[in-house]
Amino acid sequence: MLAPRSGRTRLRLLNSTAGDSLRLAVTRDGQPTTVHLVATDGGLVEAPVPLDEVLLPPGGRTEVLVDTSRPGRQEVRALPHSPYGPGGKASGDELIASLDVPTGLRPVALPRALQLVERLDPASAVAVRRIEMDADESGGFTLDGKTFAMDRVDARARLDTLEVWEVVNRHAMDHPFHLHSYAVQVLDVDGVPPPHRAWYDTVNIPPGSTVRLAVPFRGGAGRTVYHCHITNHEDLGMMAVLEVTA
Repeated sequence: MLAPRSGRTRLRLLNSTAGDSLRLAVTRDGQPTTVHLVATDGGLVEAPVPLDEVLLPPGGRTEVLVDTSRPGRQEVRALPHSPYGPGGKASGDELIASLDVPTGLRPVALPRALQLVERLDPASAVAVRRIEMDADESGGFTLDGKTFAMDRVDARARLDTLEVWEVVNRHAMDHPFHLHSYAVQVLDVDGVPPPHRAWYDTVNIPPGSTVRLAVPFRGGAGRTVYHCHITNHEDLGMMAVLEVTA
C-alpha cells in the first residue's frame, strides 16, 4: 500500500518475474486511468507520453507519473494478457499495489520536457541483421535455427558502428528480446513506428511479428550475448553470442 504525499506520484515499475509479461494499468473504480510514461529501460524519454497501460516484459523497467490529486483508492493491476497473441488464453487480473490518496493534495503540472533522446538514422547502418526466434522439434528454443553454444560466435559487429536488427518471432508466443551491453531503439513493429523514441535493453517481440531495432555499438568491445528474457527459454537454447571488435 502506497500513501502519496503529492498531487502527482512517480512509480518505478520493474518486472522481476522469470517469464511473465505484465500488462500493467493504474485503475480507479475498476477502470484504467491515464498515466504518463517518463522513462524506460535506458532512462528518460523526451516528454511525458500519455498511456492507458504498458506491457512490461520480464526484466523490463518503466517509470510513469500518476495523477494523485483526487482522494480515493487507485490500484496498479496486471490486466489479462495472453503471451500467445489476441486469440490465446489470457491470464487473470491481479492486484500489484494500491495507492490510497488522502485529501488535500494539490494538482501538480506535468513537465513539458525531460531530456533529448538521440535520433538514430537507420540509413547510416553498416549492416542489416535478421534474427529469427523459434522452437525446434526436441523442445528447445532457437535463434536462427540454433540452440546456444558457449564457444560459438553467432554474430560479429564493429565497435562505433550502427546496425539494424530485424528480430522475427516465428513462434506462437511472446519472446522478450534482450541484448547485453548495448542499448537499442525500436524503429518499428510490423512496419509501425512507436509513438515515442526511447532506449531499451529488453523489447517484447509478439508472436508472428517483426521488430526492427537500431543497435549502436558504443562503449567497449568484446563478447556478450543476446537472448530471450524468459528464463526457461534462454536455458533451453534461445541465446547467442555476439562478438564486437574495435
